[in-house]
Amino acid sequence: MEPVYWAIHARLMECAILHMDETRIQCNKEDGKKASSQSFMWVIWSAADEEVRAAFFYYSRTRNGDVAKDLLKRFSGYLVTNAYSGYEKVENITRSLCWSHVRRKFLDSIPLDGKGKAIPGSKGAEAVGYIDLLFRVEAQIKDLPIEERKKKRQDASRPILDAF
Repeated sequence: MEPVYWAIHARLMECAILHMDETRIQCNKEDGKKASSQSFMWVIWSAADEEVRAAFFYYSRTRNGDVAKDLLKRFSGYLVTNAYSGYEKVENITRSLCWSHVRRKFLDSIPLDGKGKAIPGSKGAEAVGYIDLLFRVEAQIKDLPIEERKKKRQDASRPILDAF
């Protein structure tokens, strides 16, 4: 199975756009680690417009950015990630931050009243509103051919981004 596994990785490295995330996992029985300690599953997957439609999972005991650097050493394109600074170690890429991760940060910034409800009118709520508009545009154009999608993005998303 291992050669097929790495063959998928090699095909992903040919893509122009990749997504990547590192997710905490707990391995209860691992030599040299406490059962309560965390490890990481690094996931690389192709963008929706790529010819290669695949995902690659890689287990690591750490979240060190050297893992990302090693996994992506043959990649030179756009990498969509969260804001984790470890991805700065990866060379020859253009970092692109994920709007879902950005949205979460703004959600966390919205002040709450004594009952835990969002106080309207905050800058965080305003930002979430703009990002939701961008998501709405993406939902409306998701089934269009790529070139038409790009044009619609420029027509519909650019004004939202400019206002944001």
